[in-house]
Amino acid sequence: MPLTLFQDGSRYALKYWPDCFWILFTLSALGILFFYGLGSYPLFDVDEPRYAEAARVMVASGDWVTPYFNQALRFDKPVFHYWLIAGCYKLLGVNEFAARLPSALAGAGSCLLMGLWTLCSAQKSNLQKSALVTLVSACTLEVIGLGHMSITDMTLAFYLLATWVSLYFVAQKNSRFWLLAGVFSGCATLTKGPVGIVLPGLLFVIEQLWCGRCQGNWAQSLKKIFYTPWFLAGLLAWSLVCLPWYWMAYQANGQAFLDALVLHNVTRYADVVSGHRQIPGFYLWVLLVGFFPWTPFLPVVTIWLRQQFSASNGVLPIVRSALVWSVGVFLFYAVAKTKLLTYILPVFPTLGLLLTFTLLDKQSWQDRSSRRLIKGGSLLLSSVIMVVGLIFLLTPSTLLPREASLLQASPDFWLPVSLLAIGSLWTTGWLFRGNAQMAMLSQCSFLVVAVAVGIHCIVPKISHATQGQLHYFVSL
Repeated sequence: MPLTLFQDGSRYALKYWPDCFWILFTLSALGILFFYGLGSYPLFDVDEPRYAEAARVMVASGDWVTPYFNQALRFDKPVFHYWLIAGCYKLLGVNEFAARLPSALAGAGSCLLMGLWTLCSAQKSNLQKSALVTLVSACTLEVIGLGHMSITDMTLAFYLLATWVSLYFVAQKNSRFWLLAGVFSGCATLTKGPVGIVLPGLLFVIEQLWCGRCQGNWAQSLKKIFYTPWFLAGLLAWSLVCLPWYWMAYQANGQAFLDALVLHNVTRYADVVSGHRQIPGFYLWVLLVGFFPWTPFLPVVTIWLRQQFSASNGVLPIVRSALVWSVGVFLFYAVAKTKLLTYILPVFPTLGLLLTFTLLDKQSWQDRSSRRLIKGGSLLLSSVIMVVGLIFLLTPSTLLPREASLLQASPDFWLPVSLLAIGSLWTTGWLFRGNAQMAMLSQCSFLVVAVAVGIHCIVPKISHATQGQLHYFVSL
């Protein structure tokens, strides 16, 4: 009897150990990418201290309705992100780790959400594919960078993505998800204003009109989605989550709150605020840089999407939904007059999903032009990393003029650059052999290690070079 149990247990372990590996590896990678060294360097730039200090004042004063910074009202953004930081202060004390923890949790949560969406939605999906979607979504420059900053953008991105995924399941004839969509949209509205309901709501209507037109009856399609008590329940949930604070903030601050609400939501979209005017095509450059190291594979994604939409069996609903979200968010902010590189952050996780689907699809490897683009993209990735890495190491003043002396004086900077270069070559080798799964796994693995080394070796020195003098004068 014991021998039989042992044999059955061994058989069970052998059957499921690949899934265990993917789960453990994905969670470990997310832990390193978003939480390692999170509090090892001081608050950065000008925005992090504003959010962190306003949350500290909130805890010290006990006023959880009105945020203050330097004794002045701070209604640049609504209150929810301040609440999250203040809650972390209560649990962990007032420190950099606590201030950045909400953004790190939102970053890891956004990427896990993409994996869970894939696991629950895609045909022929499995845990390995879902894990790769999570890893690729996490291993992008913009997601990693903003996941380490105590600002609202990553929190907003998580709640917008959660709202969109909930709406996806609503469209799949599960009306109860209106309730979840309302809760998540309310949190997004409480994080950064009406964009939390306007953006996902607008894109959802556009997607349903598109689907209804393809089916020949768009009015009937919209009626099936919205004509349900659960839609009213979702609106009620949204109202209960966000409107009480808006009412209390107006009662406490009156016209000053209304002026800030108009300035940072209507005027910011229709006109340039705080000098944030950018060149034409600004977000295209943000997309190309922020999606690194996967940028060279974007042409393959466009070809694969065109093939999917022209196929006789139709496109997967999750692919259509991710495409509508990616293009819609990009265009929504491209039209806005005020532009910041953080605004299109919600695009990157869904682009990671689309890229993973593209590279894992056999059709991408059977098509000659797609196969050439994949191999060419891998060669371009290796070339760009090596060229930029050499510039970074040999003439650091070209990229980081303030930190150049430290970069040239320290040998530590060779290690993360070398890891990125080796990882890109390893990825190229796997792609030339036609193994996309191993290529993505190796690229993510080397990037995770490079990020950990960079946070340990580079980020504190860059922080000291950029802010050391300021900290010195403050200490006096």
